[in-house]
Amino acid sequence: MPFHIGVFGNGAIYLTPPADVPDGTRAYVYILAPGEDPVSFYRRLVLLEPEDARLYNQLGLAQLEAGKLADARASLNRAIQLDFGFAEAHANLGRCWEREGQLEAARNAYRAAADLAPDEVAIQRRYLALLIRLGQIDEALAALTAALTAAPRLRRWAEADETLAPLRADPRWAAVLAGA
Repeated sequence: MPFHIGVFGNGAIYLTPPADVPDGTRAYVYILAPGEDPVSFYRRLVLLEPEDARLYNQLGLAQLEAGKLADARASLNRAIQLDFGFAEAHANLGRCWEREGQLEAARNAYRAAADLAPDEVAIQRRYLALLIRLGQIDEALAALTAALTAAPRLRRWAEADETLAPLRADPRWAAVLAGA
C-alpha cells in the first residue's frame, strides 16, 4: 500500500499510509526529523514498502543530494522498474547521470521524462537546457515543438525562460511558436 508523502508547515517531511486503511489497523506517520539522515530515513521506508516507486524516488533524491550517485542511480532505476510511467523518477535519473558527466544517458532519461510529462516545466527545462548545452539545437527545437503541441500552456514559459534564449535566437523560433 503506497504511502502519502507531504510536508508540514515547518518543513518536516512526513509519510503516512493512505487514509483508507482497513478498520482495526493502526496508521503510522513517519517524520523525517530535523538533523536526521534522509538516506537512512527513506532506506527504512523502502524496507517497509518495497513496491512503492515514490519511496524509491525519494531515496534516490536523498542519495543524489548526499553525493551517493551510484546508490541514487540504483534507487531511481528501481523506481522506474516499479512504475515506468513515473516521469519524475526518469528526470531525477537524468540529474544523476548529468552530475556524473554521462550526458548521453542524461539526455535519454530527460527525453523519457519529457515524453511522459510534456506539460511539466521543470522537466522540459532540464531536457532543453541539456540539449542546448550539447549543441543539439535541432533536437531542442523539435522537443520544444512537441512539448508546446502537447501542452500549449507552456508557450508563455517558453517565451520568457532565459534557459531557452539560444533557441529564441534561432530563425526557426517563430515557426516553433506558430506551430503550437
